[in-house]
This record gives sequence, structure tokens and C-alpha cells, in this order.
Amino acid sequence: MTKAAKVKPLQIGGCELGGAQPLFILGPCVMESEKFVWRMARKLEKIARDAGIQFIFKASYDKANRTSAHSYRGMGAREGCAILSAIGRELGVPVTTDVHTTAEAEIAGESIDVLQIPAFLCRQTDLIHAAAATGRVVNVKKGQFLAPGDVINIAEKLRRAGNERFFFTERGTTFGYNNLVADMRSLYWIREAGFLIMFDATHSVQRPGGGGDRTSGDGVLAPVLARAAVAAGCDGVFIETHEHPERALSDGPNQVPLSKLAGKSLAALLPLFLLCLAAALDAKPPKYDPGIEVGQDAHGLRFPVFDEAGNIQMYFVIDVAKRIDNDHMQMSKVQLQTYNEKKEKEMQIDMQNAILDLNTRIVTTDSPVRVRRSDFELFGDRASYNTATGDGKLTGKVRMLIFDAAATLAGKAGS
Repeated sequence: MTKAAKVKPLQIGGCELGGAQPLFILGPCVMESEKFVWRMARKLEKIARDAGIQFIFKASYDKANRTSAHSYRGMGAREGCAILSAIGRELGVPVTTDVHTTAEAEIAGESIDVLQIPAFLCRQTDLIHAAAATGRVVNVKKGQFLAPGDVINIAEKLRRAGNERFFFTERGTTFGYNNLVADMRSLYWIREAGFLIMFDATHSVQRPGGGGDRTSGDGVLAPVLARAAVAAGCDGVFIETHEHPERALSDGPNQVPLSKLAGKSLAALLPLFLLCLAAALDAKPPKYDPGIEVGQDAHGLRFPVFDEAGNIQMYFVIDVAKRIDNDHMQMSKVQLQTYNEKKEKEMQIDMQNAILDLNTRIVTTDSPVRVRRSDFELFGDRASYNTATGDGKLTGKVRMLIFDAAATLAGKAGS
């Protein structure tokens, strides 16, 4: 995953989107019958459980944008939502389906965990407001005709309707006639804008209208694009699947055979996601190396800490340092000087004695601490400070002196 803006994870039933594991949306394109959709749901629940993944079950009660007037559409909103709701209750999984009108949003909002806005309708303000007003999680498929940055306007519509529980799904971009291209840069840009983002691996391989009176596609490429999206950086993957795609009543050429998901397709994505997440979040930062052997002392030690772009983040200024084992350094008369993006000194932390964990980069002390900034000073009896993230905590008897109340309230450091 790419290291982009911090986005708060979203809880959906017992699943989490944007957390330490990918979230999958899995299911058939359309509800071909009640018996069919129950069978698919039970099989997918077992596949997900065996693979150790979290998933949302998906099925559409109506395919409202079929290429041909003769194509099968589905069973309707009320019947479809009732079946999905029953599946969710029995299997203990969240369920999702797409809504096409404000009336359908109200019906689905009664029992469906995630309301999906179809790509072709992603700018329909009334529909977005209706879905948002249900209080349910909303998944907006990014239109094939939109730039990644355009989702900001959709987010504003959702927020104005009082809903902060939403995410976007990238499903490919129009590339000439009857073709789509999956631009992996979109995943980075949407997350950089501060939004959770899923990747739709099956609709991204569509060839819209490519079959004349039907949509064709390259379903064999869906697992390939899913792996690429996980590596590029997404919070989850959307995959439509069918027992026999060649006999599917909708989008057969793009769906992944259920037998493939039961094999290695899903299992392979989980370790890839975790590997990329660890790299993106720097979950195990490089070990600090102060250049001191175990048991040795160093006097007047001073060493800098840089961010990924090579900018100075802070300086350690230490009167006496001793490497007490491979992973820890004992320090006395310690000063941590932090710097802002303009390379201006922002804050200074003074400690009498402290321990630095060279693996986690966390400094802890049980001696008095003083934190100084241009607009205030803080005093505490004990402290811990994560030099990798900039997060810290003062405990004991904590006192504060404010020199510039306006700057402190505005959060202006180093001013």
C-alpha cells in the first residue's frame, strides 16, 4: 500500500474497512433466484472463513442499466432486500446491494448494511442524499467518466446530508470505445484526499457493450488487477463471482469462478496486503543505530532523525548515553528538538533520565519532564514519546504555563 493520508477506519457490522486487514465484498452480480443467492452466500461464507478474511456479501436485486432490453434484470427491491437481510442475520455477515432511486434507498435502508450507489448514478444528488439519510454506510462507485479528484464533490454531498460513514470504489475508467482501463494512481489520489477506497476487480475488466447486445470482459484478468490494487494501496477488494460464469444471467464474462476463489485467489491477497501495509505504514521502522556498542558510554551525543523525504524531524541532544543491551539505550540530560515542515524548531522536550527503545523509537522516562514551545510550557512527572509518530503522553502531576493563548488555541506551533 502507498503511504497516503491517515483515514479513520470504518466499522461495518463485525468488519472493519481501513484497518489492519483488507475487507472483501464478494457475491454474484444479480440475484438469479432465492435458492441461488442463498447457496452462493453459504459457500462464500465458508470460503472466507477458511481463508481467514472478512467479507461483505453482495448481490443485486435489479440490474437497472442492462445493455439490452431483453436482458434479465432481477427480482425487485423489497423481495431482494428481504432475502439479503435474512442472509445477513443467519450467516452473521454484513450485506450490500445497489440502489437506483430514492424510493429504493428507503427500502434498502431498512435492513441492508451498505447501500451502493452505481457508477452511472454517482453524481445524482437526490439519490446520494436519500442513501445518506438512511444512516447506513454508503459505497459510491466512482463513475467511469470521473477523475479521481471528482469524488471530493460527492463526499461533500454525503456530508451535507449528515453522513460521514461512506467510502468509494474504483471500477475502471473509460478508455476509448467498449473498453476500460484500471488506473492504479486513482487509488493513491483518492486515499490521499482522505477517503477510504476499495477496488472493483471484476467491473474493471469489463468491455461495456463489447458483445453487441451485452457487455463482455476479461474475467481472467480480475485476480491480476486485484493483486496490483492491493500493492498500489486500497482498503479492500470487490469481486463478483459465480458458480458457472458462462451460465450467469448478468456479467458472466467478468465474474471469477467460485472455484477459483476457493483456491488461492483470496488466500494470496491477504499476505500481500499485510506486507504492503507494513511497508506503507512503516509498521516496523528501521532500528535506530546510535553507533555505540553494548556496555559503552558516549558523551555529548547528538544525532538527527529524518522523514522519508529527507527533511529533518528532530535532533537528539544527550549529555551521557549508554547502550545497555542490543535494543535499549539509557540516557541522561536528554533534549529532543522537533522541527516543522519549514525546518523551523517547533518544540523542545527536556528529560533528566530516559530510556530509548531502538526498535520502536519510543522514549520513556520516570523523571521530571518539561515540554517547551513558543506559546506554552508543560511539566510532568513521567512521560513517553514516540519519535517515529510524534505522539506523546505526560502523566503524574501535569502543569501548563501559557504565554500566548491565541496561538495555543489555534494550534500554531513554532509561531
